[in-house]
Amino acid sequence: MRVVEVANLEKESYQIGLAVFLGLLIGCVGFIVDEVELAVVCTAVLVMLFGAYTQTFKRSRGLMGGMFAGGLLGLLVSVIGFPLSHNIDGVVDGALFGLLSGSVIGGTIGIITHALPDEDDSAFNRLFLLFGSIVVGAVLGAGVGLTSGAILGLISVSKSWWSIVVAALAGGIVGGYIGSYFQKTVWILTGAFALALIAALSSWINGALAGLVLGLISGTFAPMFIVALIGAYGGLFSRGVKAMVVESLEAPAEMLMQGAVPFLVPAMMVGMMVGTAASGVGGMILLPTSLAVVGFLLAVVGELEGKPDNKVSIRTIVEMTMMGADNWPLLRVIKQVTGTNRKTAVLGASVSLAAGMVGCVAGIYLGHWLAQYFTAL
Repeated sequence: MRVVEVANLEKESYQIGLAVFLGLLIGCVGFIVDEVELAVVCTAVLVMLFGAYTQTFKRSRGLMGGMFAGGLLGLLVSVIGFPLSHNIDGVVDGALFGLLSGSVIGGTIGIITHALPDEDDSAFNRLFLLFGSIVVGAVLGAGVGLTSGAILGLISVSKSWWSIVVAALAGGIVGGYIGSYFQKTVWILTGAFALALIAALSSWINGALAGLVLGLISGTFAPMFIVALIGAYGGLFSRGVKAMVVESLEAPAEMLMQGAVPFLVPAMMVGMMVGTAASGVGGMILLPTSLAVVGFLLAVVGELEGKPDNKVSIRTIVEMTMMGADNWPLLRVIKQVTGTNRKTAVLGASVSLAAGMVGCVAGIYLGHWLAQYFTAL
């Protein structure tokens, strides 16, 4: 009994210490890039998730590893994409920005997940596999980026409440597709309404968070358009123009009813990165935090599946999200903290939130001190 109490105390101390560290880091960066409010929100979300799930599992090292791997991936992509960052102004500007940033992001993904050569391969074969992976990634990223940027440009060029309407319409369509994961009409309608509302609010608020949300939504249209074009092509050459129109509308609907989430997630991730890059310096906080959450949740899935060595690396995150996956046990992930472990999860989230906020405030003051120090030099 004494051993169990000591183990629990060590686990809680570790959880609190990590929450303070995360808050300190995010708060410091938030002050330096002049995004203090965003830093507070990001800290709260990240530490609450970590605290809730950590308390419901016996092990937490894998969860921490997934979180830091995602954060490093987000930092890498945001640093690479930052020189391209600018406010999108119009459909053409958005399409060109998306094409360029999507190519860079896709090429980066290609480097991370490049095909591994055999031991006896020549130097030429090794270079071919590396550059081939970069080219394929860049082409795929460019396609998603082009679609995402054009839709972001369409939203930005709309004036006043029309931009909110366009954003809500796009969010409603994507929300319906996400709701199709459960293959029930009520979830399709719920997803459509929820994401339409989120998209409308994001368009109204603007800023880095809006860039992430609207980028995620706009990127999802790329595979939807591809499926519609395939259906239109088949209908045109089999039964004529009328069939082309019918098939182009029915093909995405069929994808929806079959559960489209594994097919949509890679495009959502690239679109999210493109939208965040367009939002400016706030993406330096938001994208690493968002991908830290993704990496953390992938580690949660590993724990639920009982993996003895649950390690989530940067490559794992890319392969499971941006390159697609067949299995997304969303309900099991949600029930882990809403089922029998609810009280434990709430307590863990509350403790981590308090510790994280203390660290975030300290980080903001640290950032202020660093700014004064280096200014005085």
